[in-house]
Amino acid sequence: MQTIDKIIERLIIASGAKNQSEMLRIIGFSSATASSWKNRGEIPQGSLKRAAITCNVNFDWLMTGEGEMKSTGQSVLLDRELMQEAIITIGIVEDELGIKLKPEKRAELVMMIYDEYAAGVEVETAKVIQLVKLAA
Repeated sequence: MQTIDKIIERLIIASGAKNQSEMLRIIGFSSATASSWKNRGEIPQGSLKRAAITCNVNFDWLMTGEGEMKSTGQSVLLDRELMQEAIITIGIVEDELGIKLKPEKRAELVMMIYDEYAAGVEVETAKVIQLVKLAA
């Protein structure tokens, strides 16, 4: 396993950023994310998958530094279980609230929740309820 600092260096390269702060902003992570990774001693795979998709780079290169940097588009980085969980979560909340979202709004919320799951964030039901109400 590569050190966190080496992976962060590759994230900076992949994002085209000048520094760590800019990289975090480009990929869509909070400014405290890298500190959190270093304190935990690991970068969640969901965060790396999100970064690989955002930067269009090979997930394996991001993890190890080996192979081609640019994604060939042949590997699917979507975590099907997380996507299913996001879809089910939105559906349950819609049912509980008696709300039927328009398909484009539901799709947008599913991707938002998926991104949270993929980044290793535990999504509270109250947050999902609030998001569904806002989208309705």
